Amino acid sequence: MKIKDHDKTPGYIYIFKSDYVFKIGMSNNPKKRFEIIRQTNPTLISIAEYKTEYKVECEKGLHRLFKDKRFRGEWFELTKEDLWRIEPFVRNDEWQHQAFVKDKVKTSSDMEKFTLSLPEVYTDKLAKLAQTEDRSRNSLIRRIIKEYLEDQKNLDK
Repeated sequence: MKIKDHDKTPGYIYIFKSDYVFKIGMSNNPKKRFEIIRQTNPTLISIAEYKTEYKVECEKGLHRLFKDKRFRGEWFELTKEDLWRIEPFVRNDEWQHQAFVKDKVKTSSDMEKFTLSLPEVYTDKLAKLAQTEDRSRNSLIRRIIKEYLEDQKNLDK
């Protein structure tokens, strides 16, 4: 199942940083948004902005993904690994929809639960990768889920 065309809301997802917390938001003009927030927060730094066709769905998905790291509102206490997860999520509409927006995976701990529902071939691959590659567990899980979603997409064709 894909995000429907009527759900299209083109714009940007932005990541701003202030001290030790990160703001994940959406805007049609992130540079203007940055300047407005910076007027009351001089330590604000713009980390990234990503163009997307589905800014509302994407922002919701990212907020769900990091809900266990929420500081307040749209501000989150993220690690470097968390930040690396954002771009692949924003760039892949199918991933956003299937893995997050549909609540299959909402948080880091839910990602592990989701992998348990994958067919055995993928969990076997995950176990082998974990033994042979020096990568973080979440990185490996994301890789396996991405492969699974690509296989499902090919089956739907």
